[in-house]
Amino acid sequence: MDKLKMNRNMYKHLPKTLELSHYNTCSVVENSGILLGSGCGNATDHAQFVFRCNLAPITPYIKDAGRKTSLTTLNKSILDKRYGGLHRYNLTRFGRALKDYSGYIWIPLHSNLDRIPVTLTAAYLLRIGGLQVLLMNPDHYLGMQNYWTSHGITGFLTTGFYMTMVAIEMCDTVDLYGFWPFNTTGTGNEVNYHYYDDFVGTKAHNFSAEFSVLNKLHHDEIIRINIRKCQNSAVNSNNVSTEKSTKV
Repeated sequence: MDKLKMNRNMYKHLPKTLELSHYNTCSVVENSGILLGSGCGNATDHAQFVFRCNLAPITPYIKDAGRKTSLTTLNKSILDKRYGGLHRYNLTRFGRALKDYSGYIWIPLHSNLDRIPVTLTAAYLLRIGGLQVLLMNPDHYLGMQNYWTSHGITGFLTTGFYMTMVAIEMCDTVDLYGFWPFNTTGTGNEVNYHYYDDFVGTKAHNFSAEFSVLNKLHHDEIIRINIRKCQNSAVNSNNVSTEKSTKV
């Protein structure tokens, strides 16, 4: 196995150990196009702690996706695809995106050596931008991956699914928004993969298997999946529905 030798310059950019608190209410906001027109922004922000995935745009979509950012993931694929590996002019675009965010940014530090420089660059820029950087514990992620693989979820876990499991550990009540693995609604309307662009998706994940697990957790009242339009500022129990969830 290839190894990377740690030096002082690299070490000083790594965050220190931090234990997050326990929270009464949490929202996990994924990026499905099901959020568009939902009016769920106030509902997502009503939670004490809000998880978001992969530095999705905030400002143009506050009404539907909310603005509160407590902990946000930033995967290596986002750094490569959306910000060109943080080369040249992409640094400016990355800096503009960070202005929408506060709180913690949770990034992976993978064993692939070619991924480490861009990850450390991102960590440095995040700290300059006043954000607190957390590194994903690889043992925790691998343990989660292995557990769900043994329970029938093939492929890599999606960020949203993984963060939902983290939220269950950290929170008494967990509400999900923007989780919808299908390309149409129950009434046949088209749904974009993301609420903010026309990306067509990836085959690296098993969305149907994950959603079946989330659907079961919803019916067991461990989490609540919100896919309908929201009313008022708080979570409305009539907003919860998982129609079509048994279809793959």
